[in-house]
Amino acid sequence: MDFGPVLENVASAFALLIALSVVIERGLAVVFNWKLYQKLLGGRGLKVPIALVVSYLIATGVPVDLVAMLFNGDASVLGQVLTAGLLSGGSKKVAETFGDIKKELSAANTG
Repeated sequence: MDFGPVLENVASAFALLIALSVVIERGLAVVFNWKLYQKLLGGRGLKVPIALVVSYLIATGVPVDLVAMLFNGDASVLGQVLTAGLLSGGSKKVAETFGDIKKELSAANTG
């Protein structure tokens, strides 16, 4: 089975997600490094929930749904929640996930 077209679709979807995750990381870094945030909310474990909410708002606002993009389907709330979870993990996690998918597709193609 040839996964070439699938891998191209995966690559374009993840390129968008990496770009969005970098924007989210940089934008939230300003907030999280703000002295007022540090004073009032620092150390309370709120970075992850805040990143998840911001990522979800972006995923629904754009809209972007990784599952729909990969399978040429319609956007869904569940897909956007999963996309938000991936985005909130940061660009490094998005790139790692792309690498994992690429490796699995390559293994399936040769096996």
